[in-house]
Amino acid sequence: MTDEERVPITAVNVPHFYFNGFQLSLGSSDVTCILMINNEPSVSMSMSYTTAKSLQESLSQLVETLESVTGHTIMTSKVVGDRMKANLEKKQAENG
Repeated sequence: MTDEERVPITAVNVPHFYFNGFQLSLGSSDVTCILMINNEPSVSMSMSYTTAKSLQESLSQLVETLESVTGHTIMTSKVVGDRMKANLEKKQAENG
């Protein structure tokens, strides 16, 4: 979406959701995303494949801009989890 295509969104009567995790599933004609707060389902939303692809592209561009401006690579939840697991395994082996 270009800047010219963006329509200002007002906060009036627009629900606001925070989430720190998600689960995705595919249906025959759409994608469902369960938004999670501390591993507990909070909100479910469904979207077409086209919308899901467009959202993916927009989010990727947004994160790439943040990383470029800050010079810092944002870790994914998987990377954080893998590193925490590796650290725990290392400590267990040392205490062994």
